[in-house]
Amino acid sequence: MARPLFHLHRGVLPLMKYANDSYMGRQVNQVIDRTPEITFSLTFVSSMSELLKRMILNGDGVGWLPQYSIQRELDEGRLTILDESLSLPIGAWLYRSGSRLNQAAERFWQHIKTRNEPRE
Repeated sequence: MARPLFHLHRGVLPLMKYANDSYMGRQVNQVIDRTPEITFSLTFVSSMSELLKRMILNGDGVGWLPQYSIQRELDEGRLTILDESLSLPIGAWLYRSGSRLNQAAERFWQHIKTRNEPRE
């Protein structure tokens, strides 16, 4: 596990953040609003998670990143999660109408459906 460069309750944390008008920016703002005991200083803003990731890996600050994009760095000990309770659970749902789809769309739908069926 990586040794964090920053600690949640020791001083002001330099924040690498998503733009306020982005979905992730709004989600992160909600977490920040409900944790007034942690002090952040906005240091860098981007709507691109890969750019935020580079800044965080460089040691420039802290931020929220999608787990799928940092799993390798977590496994290698290059990044760490400061507090699991501050994680943002994000999900995606797919819906379709009852109408018939073209062949390619139907194959795609069946592929997604098969991958996400509950496992015993």
